[in-house]
Amino acid sequence: MVTKQITKGYIEFISERPNFRTGDKVSSITVNGHIHMLKRFSKFLWRSKNIRLSVDSLSCLSVQTPQRDILSIEEIQSLFDACEDDAIGLRDRAMLAMYYGCALRRNEGVNLDMVDVVSNSAMVHVKFGKNYKQRIVPVMDSMRGHILNYIEEGRPQLIDDKRTNEKAFFLSQRGQRVQSQSLLLRLKELQLKSTCQSIKQKKIGLHTLRHSIATHLLQNGMQLESISTFLGHSSLESTQIYTHIISTLDDKKI
Repeated sequence: MVTKQITKGYIEFISERPNFRTGDKVSSITVNGHIHMLKRFSKFLWRSKNIRLSVDSLSCLSVQTPQRDILSIEEIQSLFDACEDDAIGLRDRAMLAMYYGCALRRNEGVNLDMVDVVSNSAMVHVKFGKNYKQRIVPVMDSMRGHILNYIEEGRPQLIDDKRTNEKAFFLSQRGQRVQSQSLLLRLKELQLKSTCQSIKQKKIGLHTLRHSIATHLLQNGMQLESISTFLGHSSLESTQIYTHIISTLDDKKI
């Protein structure tokens, strides 16, 4: 039987072991991530096997982390709904599909080339990840259509006759590789145009989309290891922040 002493001893072990990436003491966020996952596992065992772990006495450590606004699924949909049906609107939907659906970092999306969107838009090859790491990101079925529509209808309208060999995936109105600031401004415009009032109160950027999909996936039961791979994190400990975010949202519907 997993007793109170065992769960407490496990958390003490996690608290004292070094960070695998830096060698320093692990952060409170990492410890809280393990506590949160133990409590979620206990709930699963109780619902499926009528077994409960002795985790009620485990309390999360106090942490000071930057406040991150996480968008709900309804707020994400409102951004898609705010897009126009012209070439820029099709690009906007592809932008949301890449930064939310594929959890790309700001520069990863800006540096995407057409050749990086492979297998008929089913996968994205990220070549310029953090610390020059590469990864293959699957495209969700619900996002794939937006990317295909941009490739087939939107992007051809943005191509400059003098720059027909432009390899960038996201094009500006001048037919050149778009800059991250331009995409951010487009996101802000969509936020203002959204009919969802709650999103207007939030401070959002391109990274907000990445944080939001990671949070949604974790809430829907995806393993932390899989989310870490999806995000392109070098260490699982970098992904632990989302367990902390979820612990603050347990009483809210995301």
